[in-house]
Amino acid sequence: MLSPGLFQSAFESAHCATVITDVQSPDNPIVYVNPTFTAQTGYALDEVVGKNCRFLQGKGCDPNELKKIRTALKEGTSTIALLSNYRKDGSQFWNELHISPIRDEEGTVTHFVGVQYDITQRVHAEQDLKRLATTDYLTGTFNRRYFFEACERELNRAQRYSHPTTVLMVDIDQFKNINDTHGHAAGDEALVCFSATCRDLLRGEDILGRFGGEEFAILLPETDKTGAAQVAERLRARIEKVQITNEKHAFQFTVSIGAALCSPADDSVKKILDRADQALYEAKSAGRNRVVWAKDSLATSAAPL
Repeated sequence: MLSPGLFQSAFESAHCATVITDVQSPDNPIVYVNPTFTAQTGYALDEVVGKNCRFLQGKGCDPNELKKIRTALKEGTSTIALLSNYRKDGSQFWNELHISPIRDEEGTVTHFVGVQYDITQRVHAEQDLKRLATTDYLTGTFNRRYFFEACERELNRAQRYSHPTTVLMVDIDQFKNINDTHGHAAGDEALVCFSATCRDLLRGEDILGRFGGEEFAILLPETDKTGAAQVAERLRARIEKVQITNEKHAFQFTVSIGAALCSPADDSVKKILDRADQALYEAKSAGRNRVVWAKDSLATSAAPL
């Protein structure tokens, strides 16, 4: 049989952060952590003994992961949970926590042992891959594919609950002239400036996507024609006043906007986007720097030049 001293040495030599809690005491306090735990979190043994492991948790923890831990503690079973934890210096790390019960000779659970793996780099790499798959690299807006997916979900929800929904198609006017006159770097600045202006003006639930080149689409959930018209005109007017200036160039630009209110006939994302795109074409044909509504969106609205 292995001696208690050998078990102690094994825990202290382990390359994985290890914590033991006492489930027979109120609030399941920590009774032991190994040196790797201290190196990982910044907390020494005497700073954590008697505390519940919750003190490591912060914003970002998935409630479902926390529920898995509570269930395992209650039922005396093993589980694995992914947690957003914070070190003593306040920095965040992602912790893959493996917990298992420790039983006495009669089979009663007396303690739990938790092994913590710092998987921060892996989580960040996965987040980066997700961003690359869903966002436009230059503007940080959603890309065309993800916008279609988000629009499909919102359209289904709008029709299910009879919520008004509006789509805006937006095009930067005379974008080729910006590139030809000031260079492609200036065109990129205009795209980034437009995207930043949208994010400042739109709500958190609104969805902004770059369709390619200088064309963008905006989905406004639970927004009727009156509300959407206000958003579209504010965006048009704000962009008109922006001036991009640096040591190489100074210029302003405008946008044309086509708007379409979702109707019962819009049984696909393509239909409502096509109607908004047709309205955009009419806005550009009418002289640009204006908002035009799709003809079946109850009425038309145009901003003066």
